Amino acid sequence: MGIFTPDTIITPQIDILANAPFITNWHMINGLCQAVNSVDGGAKEASRALRKKLRAGDSQQQMNSITVMQALIDGCGSKFKAELATIKFGLVIQQVMESKSTDPRVKGRLMERLSVWATTFSWDPSLEVIPQLYHKLSMDNVMRGIPTAEAMSPPPQRHDSPPFMRPVAPNGEQILQDIELANNNAHMLVEAVSFADPELEAVEENALIREFQSKCLTLQRGVQIYLSELTNETTPDEKCLAALLACNEELILAVGAYNRMMEQRTLSRAMKIQQPSHSTRHEYLLRDAAAADSAEVGSGYKVPYSENQTGKGRSAHDDAPVADPFADDGLYVSRPTDMPSVKDGTTLAMDNNEKGHAPDYNEDEARLATLGYKQNMKRQFSGLQNFGFTLTNSSVLIGIVPLFGFGMVTGGPVVAIWGWLLVAFFVMFIGLGMAEICSTFPTAGGLYFWTAKLGGPKWGPMFSWYEAWFNMLGQFAGCSGSVLAAATFMNKLIKIWEPTYETNGKMDFAIMAALMILAGIINTAGGRALKIASLVSVVVHIFGTIAIIITVLVGAPKLQSAKFVFTDFQDHTGYTEVGGVSPVFVFMLGLLQSQWSMLGYDASAHMSEETEKSYVNGPRGILMSIFASVLIGLGLALALTFGIQDYDATVASAFGAAPQIFLDCAGKEGGSVLIFLIVFAGFLCGIATVAANSRMLYAFARDGGLPFSPYWTVLNKRTQMPLRLVWLSVVVIILLALPAIGSTATLSAISGISIIGFTVSYAIPILLRITVGAETFVQREFNLGRFSKPIGWVACIWTAFIFVIFNLPQSWPVSNVDTFNFTPAAVGFLLVFTTSTWFLSARHWFKGPVSEIALLELDGVVPTNVGEKQEVFEETK
Repeated sequence: MGIFTPDTIITPQIDILANAPFITNWHMINGLCQAVNSVDGGAKEASRALRKKLRAGDSQQQMNSITVMQALIDGCGSKFKAELATIKFGLVIQQVMESKSTDPRVKGRLMERLSVWATTFSWDPSLEVIPQLYHKLSMDNVMRGIPTAEAMSPPPQRHDSPPFMRPVAPNGEQILQDIELANNNAHMLVEAVSFADPELEAVEENALIREFQSKCLTLQRGVQIYLSELTNETTPDEKCLAALLACNEELILAVGAYNRMMEQRTLSRAMKIQQPSHSTRHEYLLRDAAAADSAEVGSGYKVPYSENQTGKGRSAHDDAPVADPFADDGLYVSRPTDMPSVKDGTTLAMDNNEKGHAPDYNEDEARLATLGYKQNMKRQFSGLQNFGFTLTNSSVLIGIVPLFGFGMVTGGPVVAIWGWLLVAFFVMFIGLGMAEICSTFPTAGGLYFWTAKLGGPKWGPMFSWYEAWFNMLGQFAGCSGSVLAAATFMNKLIKIWEPTYETNGKMDFAIMAALMILAGIINTAGGRALKIASLVSVVVHIFGTIAIIITVLVGAPKLQSAKFVFTDFQDHTGYTEVGGVSPVFVFMLGLLQSQWSMLGYDASAHMSEETEKSYVNGPRGILMSIFASVLIGLGLALALTFGIQDYDATVASAFGAAPQIFLDCAGKEGGSVLIFLIVFAGFLCGIATVAANSRMLYAFARDGGLPFSPYWTVLNKRTQMPLRLVWLSVVVIILLALPAIGSTATLSAISGISIIGFTVSYAIPILLRITVGAETFVQREFNLGRFSKPIGWVACIWTAFIFVIFNLPQSWPVSNVDTFNFTPAAVGFLLVFTTSTWFLSARHWFKGPVSEIALLELDGVVPTNVGEKQEVFEETK
């Protein structure tokens, strides 16, 4: 029943049955079953019609649809079962069960049917979606919504054939006794499987295990009859209901363990390669699998073997097959996840908590799963390394030093010192607001993901669209400006030693491009290289800054007076002299130097999926980087201002204001070392920014926001990093620096663009947090308590102020390209682009972050067919 093929009588019949007050026309149901069996694609059409009723129908339509589903399972057999056990149908069932608007009685009836289907489907691996979906929904406590009011189920119907005679429900005490018996049998089966060697098939052992398995299946059917009876009662016994659900899970785990063992035996017989000792392989196969994710074998979705998938730090939800290290290259096997683990010959007890966590349960991966994403990238960075990335991304050295000359002519020492403190005060409000949100949503998407969640279904998609593009603008422009500044300093360093060397924009751009390519290569090298770069960067930015401060203060022939440092105002912009503007306005323009130095602290959020304890270390990285930047930045600004020997000569120097101060205070050799330190800091900033950029782009592409998203989201098998996006970032950053070839004002223009992009992207989630998302936001480890709203409003007001100020011309009059501020043009272009693409196209298909767990896994069930995967993706959107 494709796009060009009209529906048959199947869809109208399902509409009639679903819309009926209650189902009495069993003759029509019989005719529906015959139509489904006889029409080509009939099961698919019936599946589509039922999905529509479940997703968009009212409570009565949903209840009737469940009845029709059961009738089709009974009357159509494998045809309809195959359609029911698809990812598309599973997604719809999951959406219905997890929706707050779904009637609790519909959830109860659907869960009761899922329980029965999970058992009847468990023997066929091709139908594994339903057992795994049932297990997931049970583990996620969906059944908390089971009502105590009378069920909405239709009244008893007249049947053409004798109805099923349901037994009289026993009392609660009898049920609890039967539950105890079932639990004991489940535990015995688990114990027997745990000690059984998957490669040996002892006849007596097999007979014992099969006996336990047979008893568990019989007891499971009894438990499901009890569940059916209780959910149909007007006032069900909540204690018995909870105990039955828990018992049913124990039985599913036990039977699943048996199935896994049998699969391993089959694999052992089939594999034609040399095996290691059975004890080593046994431990590998059973390791870290105490909590079962399903009653059946995992899907055949093939992902490369990586360190974070071997068990350590592994989530109970991570059921993806992995490469077998004992097998030949290219041979993949599924990880057995619902058997108790064996370690040093000792059986580990199964975890008894209600979520079914494994003994090595990892909080980071579990929280990521609750946000809808699977742990794909390696979680390999510590809190210190996360802080290092963010401190480097902010890079006080590459922020203050290159723009020190700008500050000296746009307000002078007053701006350099008091402007720094003013900006630091308000930036801390932004950092606090971001840190609180990061603790709740520690994902690589960072601000983009936060925006989507805080905006809710109504505003989230649109605001997250704008958020993603503005954050990308800030990231790309910030990195481009930082590395371009490092390139200009490199050119000046060459000129110091070779006076005849001609510095120009072309050489600045060439060196910048070379540094960016080298930064891309280091990012490509993998996690070890990034760890080293992060730690080196911390040393350079902290101890390097201290070295500069000491060298300037100790080596300066003379130091400026405190009056000059703290009170002297200078204006060479033309505003006060030509334009007659107040000095306060010039002071505000001069804040560009300080504000550009305090950006990029969202890097901690973008690196959170690769950081241990990201819900703590992410917020800590944001705040620590701001605090460290403020302290070392203030010391650096004071040292440079005190070290000015001749103000006029310094601001007019061909080398730039800061390099001239280095030369005056440390001589040619010492000054060259300090200049090279700035170049090296800019290069390290490029490495960290590319890493953060690529993670943000990965999150955006993962949710379909970039053109050709499936191509960009491929992770490198060796490094488990988005290397394609690393090089996309490198290319875009280099292209942004192209205007440097013809304009000397490129650095200040890129700085302004970066500030606008960053600050707007910082303000959007904070604004949503204190407005539309205030009631639904859940505070976690780091929270601001009742101060969240006032802190958020201060952050938003400061951002609005920055947006206006830095879009204004930086000098007056604007007479040529060197005095033109490109920031409004760049921001205006981005606004036109994002707005037009949103209203013309994206609003129809972009819904913000898409749950990777729900879309691609259903707790371990992953479509192996690329076409089906994309079809599910589009249908879900």
